[in-house]
Amino acid sequence: MEENITTTSKPNLAPIKEHTLTITDRKHLSITGVDKVISVKPDLVQLKSNNGDIVITGQNIEVTKLDLNEHTLTLNGKFDSIKYLENNKTPLLKKIFK
Repeated sequence: MEENITTTSKPNLAPIKEHTLTITDRKHLSITGVDKVISVKPDLVQLKSNNGDIVITGQNIEVTKLDLNEHTLTLNGKFDSIKYLENNKTPLLKKIFK
């Protein structure tokens, strides 16, 4: 007696991380979908999200919560601007010698 067994396996897919940005009274900022924090200064925060790089400017900015396992970041301070940067992969020398 011959037995045929078919198995299927699903590839290990990383869960899709939702990206949200919530600001309250220009004083509290919560961001989800954070992949990496590049720099934190009292007047500037730079980070990578699943929607691109983000630059946040303001005054007295401080991190109140960072959880890279959950991809969340919470900041307090006075926020002046939030800017998404395009992920241009143009080499530096090409930018210089346009």
